[in-house]
Amino acid sequence: MASQGKRFVDQLVNGIAHESKVGYTTLTSDIRIQIVKDVELMQTKQIQGASWRFFQSPVTGRGGPSGPLREALENNDIKVVIH
Repeated sequence: MASQGKRFVDQLVNGIAHESKVGYTTLTSDIRIQIVKDVELMQTKQIQGASWRFFQSPVTGRGGPSGPLREALENNDIKVVIH
């Protein structure tokens, strides 16, 4: 658990926390908190790493992180995967 509260990930596989997002995703305050929690969990060795996976929305056809979100993830050693 992170100091800012529980972090609920979509999948935890072999120590890697996987977060899935559908549609175009921006760096909101809620997303920023998720990143902070992932960083803390990595720093305290509660997880070995984090991977955020982005999928295209079947409704809008849009997908992936905004530029600022991608930068925030990469600057914090969180892997970005776009499907």
